[in-house]
Amino acid sequence: MAAMTSAPVSVNARAPTAGATLFATSLAPMFMAMQAAAFELTGNWRIAFLLPSLLAALGTLWLIYDFGRRQWNHRVGLWAALAVLAGLTLAGAASANDA
Repeated sequence: MAAMTSAPVSVNARAPTAGATLFATSLAPMFMAMQAAAFELTGNWRIAFLLPSLLAALGTLWLIYDFGRRQWNHRVGLWAALAVLAGLTLAGAASANDA
């Protein structure tokens, strides 16, 4: 197991914690399950931490594209997904620069 520099996460599935903080109050259980599955697949904590967020973002873009395509046409779906992607990218860059 790789050495971790942050607070250890417990393996108790009913009440996962990081140090003394309960994850059940701050993170969705499905997100943690996806991180555990990603770690089992990759063996790398950094990738396991980022992979569920990436998959959720790609899923969101796909759903927006699909909604626009079904309601109007392919072009509207593509432009809607690109607009959301630009908004998410801008928001991510802004929050990264706030630190």
